[in-house]
Amino acid sequence: MKLISTKEFAEQQGVSYQAARQQIRRYHEEIKEHIVTKPGDHTQYLDEYAVRFLNDQRKNSAVNAIFQGRAAEFERLKEENRQLKDKLLEAAERIATIQGEKAQALEDLAELQRQVLAAQDEVRNRYKRLLGEEAQAEIYEPFLFSFTRKDEV
Repeated sequence: MKLISTKEFAEQQGVSYQAARQQIRRYHEEIKEHIVTKPGDHTQYLDEYAVRFLNDQRKNSAVNAIFQGRAAEFERLKEENRQLKDKLLEAAERIATIQGEKAQALEDLAELQRQVLAAQDEVRNRYKRLLGEEAQAEIYEPFLFSFTRKDEV
């Protein structure tokens, strides 16, 4: 069974001595049978099982940290998505309102066009009547003046 010191474990893991000690303390209950202290020496030595266990925990911690970071990002994206859905619903409602206003405006425009056409027809008819009366006046006027005295005209 190969033993390595806490200092060697820290160097292997690329972490500080204090970080290695904290990790050992954090999981002391799970690995206490795999930590050896030599008589007259305060240095703690880890057997292969303790090293493997601590490495697995570090990997899990890294995965958890990544997961937590991703979970926070996921929550942020969910909130952003909710806000975008709200904006989309507001825009859809606004579009529906505008389409209703457009339909009403088109109906109003059609009514105004009908009124303009009716007015044009009325003007045309009056004009025809006037032309007809003037045409009649041109035809009958000489005839009418022939019966009247010149001083009445």
